[in-house]
Amino acid sequence: MAMPTTPADAKNLASSAILFTNGLGFEGWMDRLENSSGFKGKVVASTGVKPRTMIEDEKKITDPHAWQSFANGQATMRSTSSTSSKLCDKK
Repeated sequence: MAMPTTPADAKNLASSAILFTNGLGFEGWMDRLENSSGFKGKVVASTGVKPRTMIEDEKKITDPHAWQSFANGQATMRSTSSTSSKLCDKK
C-alpha cells in the first residue's frame, strides 16, 4: 500500500536532517517523495543485509522484512548507526 504524500510532505523532507529507508522495496513511495523533495542524506537501513526471499503471487521476491532475521537486524543497526553518525557530523 502506498502512502499518499503531499507537496507539504516534500517540503518537510527537504528541510530534514536525515531520512531512514528500508532499501529493500518496503516503502516504494519513499523514493518518489525523496526525489520530488530534492533531499540528500538518506540512510539505507539494509546496507550490508543479506536479503531473504519470499513467495508472493506465486513469484519469488526479495523479502523487505529483513529485520526478522537476527543477523540482518544486527547489520541494520550497524548500518544505520554508522551512516547516521557520519551525516550528523557533517551538519
